[in-house]
Amino acid sequence: MPKKGKKGSSKAREYATEEECKEQFGVKNGQSLVTPAGMSVLVQGMGKADKKLYVNYTQGEYTTPLEVESAQELEAAGFKLDKKAEAASISRVLQSMEEKFAEKRESLLLANTVLFDLDTSSSQAVKEYFVKHFDPVEAAKKREAAEKKAAKSAKKKGKKKK
Repeated sequence: MPKKGKKGSSKAREYATEEECKEQFGVKNGQSLVTPAGMSVLVQGMGKADKKLYVNYTQGEYTTPLEVESAQELEAAGFKLDKKAEAASISRVLQSMEEKFAEKRESLLLANTVLFDLDTSSSQAVKEYFVKHFDPVEAAKKREAAEKKAAKSAKKKGKKKK
């Protein structure tokens, strides 16, 4: 016969900040660890009330606290950072950065293509619009002018204080 538990006793667990968890256990929330048995677990965080490290087994189905109280005890218990998961995470970040760079590059190539076409045909007003908004040389000139202006104003402020 199954045991009867109290109804309504399940509360959402509150976790401490990521900085507190990193300080006490040396791991961040969401970081992947390998157990001594070779299983991969995901760090959920440090409980606010009990100051225990909670990990998640089998993709969110089972969360439990570990019986360790410091980074040294975690290491002594045989838990290690999952370097494969960390490498995969870094790889995903790099891939997204490459995709953003490729999109930006395509937009610049498109703008340069339009500028080339404008050189051979079209009106001066449309050409000026594209030069103003998409030409990297013009953008660099504007940036340099803004930097010079900022440097001059900083010099003026420095002289006034003396």
